Amino acid sequence: MTHDFSTRSIHSGRYADSSAVPIFQAINAPLHDEKVEYVSAVGGVGGPTTEALETLVSDLEGANWSVAAASGMGAIANTLFALLQAGDRVVAHRCIYSYASRLLDGDLTQKWGVTVEWVDMRDMAALEKALEKPTKLIYFDPISNPAMHLLDTAEITKRGKQAGAIVVTDNTLLSPYLFKPLDVGVDIVIHSATKYLAGHGDALAGVASGRDSELGEKLAQMRTFLGGFLAPMNAFLVMRGIRTLPFRMDRHCDNTLSVLAWLKTQPQVTSVRYAGETPHAAASGLPAFGGMLAFTVQDGIDLKQFRAELKMCRPWGSLGDIETLVTLPAASELRDIPPNYVRMAVGLEAPQDIIADLQQAFEACA
Repeated sequence: MTHDFSTRSIHSGRYADSSAVPIFQAINAPLHDEKVEYVSAVGGVGGPTTEALETLVSDLEGANWSVAAASGMGAIANTLFALLQAGDRVVAHRCIYSYASRLLDGDLTQKWGVTVEWVDMRDMAALEKALEKPTKLIYFDPISNPAMHLLDTAEITKRGKQAGAIVVTDNTLLSPYLFKPLDVGVDIVIHSATKYLAGHGDALAGVASGRDSELGEKLAQMRTFLGGFLAPMNAFLVMRGIRTLPFRMDRHCDNTLSVLAWLKTQPQVTSVRYAGETPHAAASGLPAFGGMLAFTVQDGIDLKQFRAELKMCRPWGSLGDIETLVTLPAASELRDIPPNYVRMAVGLEAPQDIIADLQQAFEACA
């Protein structure tokens, strides 16, 4: 019997008959049937708690394997280090997570001898041109952070595979509840599990998942070399968060639509970005577009003051928490981030309370 996503999020990844997966803090254990069950001198999987999380994420992603890491950036770095070598070429979307951008444009380029070409993947002609040169890996987010570009993951993946590239995507903003990239041919899907999967701002974690066993072995081996194992306590917290993921995501999506509608009526707001309102959103097949939006404000409004005036919404740079978080990304032409730009990760509070807090902050800046 195949269960619904919400049912599997609650029941998958169980350990024995416990109501919750125990937190196994031990770092060594004897070999059983030639299998190393804990972190040890030869690597291991990080123990039963972490292995249970990997099983749970694999089930929800439709993956054959998952490799958990100590943070979202750890999962990104582990993947790139495992798959790339000197002379390889990467085609990446122009706007991705800032630290992933720095890694690609920094150490991988300057120290590892990797070539990176930045492309606006909303433009298929530009992508096709970039793929005319031999390409080892394509990297993008289905919804880019923080520019809020909605990309056609299926079409990008199709063209990338035709070019012989490994396709890697960071699906943190949507979660497997709203989108499963592996189903459209993506090779590896990455999550900063710190965000929506854990969902409560209390655990750093990352995870990469896929179906090709050879790729999975490469990532697992690199994790051993780098030592980026996920701590059992954090694995437990992420699992606990995932148990309510579908219910939280529904609320994030609904609240975002409420805040979006209000922002459109405000004279201080000059533009709003939300993936669900891009021209090709209806054709994307997504049931909803997550809890993220962005907007720009009129010149003359001091955004630092605006953020400081917030009483309930938090002026923090993360996303995916139960609380509404507000950050001010630096303007960047490459990443398509204009001046006077605000990114919001809409939380689970009553939508009228989120709106009231934004309203009073705008009034304080008048």
